[in-house]
Amino acid sequence: MICSNCQHSNHPKARFCSKCGTSLDTEEKQKNDFNIPLNRLIFFFILNLIYIAIINFTDSAEEYQTILLFDAIFIIFVLSFYIVDFKQITALFRWPEKNFKLWLSIILGMPVFAFVIVNFTDFINQSLFGISPPSYYELFIDSPYPLLLTLVSFAIVPAIFEEIAFRAFAFNQLQQVSSTKIAIIVSAIMFTILHLSIISFLWIFPIGLLFGHWRAKYKTLWYGILAHFIYNASVCLFEYLYY
Repeated sequence: MICSNCQHSNHPKARFCSKCGTSLDTEEKQKNDFNIPLNRLIFFFILNLIYIAIINFTDSAEEYQTILLFDAIFIIFVLSFYIVDFKQITALFRWPEKNFKLWLSIILGMPVFAFVIVNFTDFINQSLFGISPPSYYELFIDSPYPLLLTLVSFAIVPAIFEEIAFRAFAFNQLQQVSSTKIAIIVSAIMFTILHLSIISFLWIFPIGLLFGHWRAKYKTLWYGILAHFIYNASVCLFEYLYY
């Protein structure tokens, strides 16, 4: 083990430098404090990539039963990381102090934003690619409760569990190895990359930054969860009405 004070090489299990007497435990602890959250973050990101790649690059998610199965897998996946950082993530579920203006801006602003994005993506897909991708609602059209299951799969599950994944677990790990500002930016980049859509970068990345800012400023996930749910639910409802 190399002493950070005098650069003397010591025995790997030595607690103090044999040359200058500097404690070596602190150096090792600092190294572990950096490596552990970084390794967790890398593992988390790789597993997410594998999961998203399976869904997007295979035909395995064409039936609504399979989509629901993937949702269940994602929930279990996120909860397993929740357990790893249980205390810190649980603390983020505290109810925020009264902030009527923010609540109101989320409730009124997210449906408007969703309306703009739905029409923008339709325009891009039709004008540039000449296609109209199936709506979320169409994926559940053969199910017993198409609209309900669409909202569960594309609004409720992502709103809760993507916020836990990116604004809680990933954000917490990043904060241990970087500044809060970096944690906001990198977690937003990860959130955007894992949607595997170049065009959607235009709005998913800013949304990720906004949700990360709220999480950092108010120390709660509830603003992000509500905004995430209203945005996704609005998209689903607009697609349902268009259908």
